Amino acid sequence: GNDVVAGYQDLLTKYSKLVEGMVVAEFSYDKMNPDFIKLAEKYKTMTGKELPYGTYASTCYDAVYIIKEALAKVGNDADAVKAYLYAIKDRKGLGGTLNFDANGDPKAGHILEIVKGGKTTPYTK
Repeated sequence: GNDVVAGYQDLLTKYSKLVEGMVVAEFSYDKMNPDFIKLAEKYKTMTGKELPYGTYASTCYDAVYIIKEALAKVGNDADAVKAYLYAIKDRKGLGGTLNFDANGDPKAGHILEIVKGGKTTPYTK
């Protein structure tokens, strides 16, 4: 399965028998990050539901704030914003610690998880 399986709580609970034991790859993020926990709690307070797709929520949250920081620092200049983004090193965010490679791609990866009892847990051999 993919990160959509891991993030779709209804699939994990309503169809738990079907997906039990499924190994999924999910974009790595820190579920125990205090700021991520605050975001998830605020979402639940506002909607009454668990935050779906934590992997996307964390990276999108970080992206918005990175762009906000870039614009505040270098202004509305595309080349300056690009240079700012490429220069990011060890930035702490909801998605973990962020670095970019020479192509401007994030240096990050996926983690393997397994569905057990309607939840995903780290996969170990």
